[in-house]
Amino acid sequence: MVREALHNVAKHAAATEVRFFIACESDGFVFRLEDNGRGFPPPSSTPESPGPPGIGLESMRQRIAKIGGNLSCTNRPEGGAVVTFRVALRRRA
Repeated sequence: MVREALHNVAKHAAATEVRFFIACESDGFVFRLEDNGRGFPPPSSTPESPGPPGIGLESMRQRIAKIGGNLSCTNRPEGGAVVTFRVALRRRA
């Protein structure tokens, strides 16, 4: 997931800065990646760009859902994008 997110920044964002954060929570962890690039384009329904962007993003959503997590992708108000994964960790009995 992290590698895919960084690949997307390198390939699509035209960013000059990337920051990432990992935080432990009581029931899991959060990984957040921020860049100062173009951000996510708005959904389009033109023949050249049908539907929302991102086969890679959809693949990431499916993979994180399989392990009980979630993915959030948003634009930063000052420009760029934020990708956040939340993953719950199961406790052993």
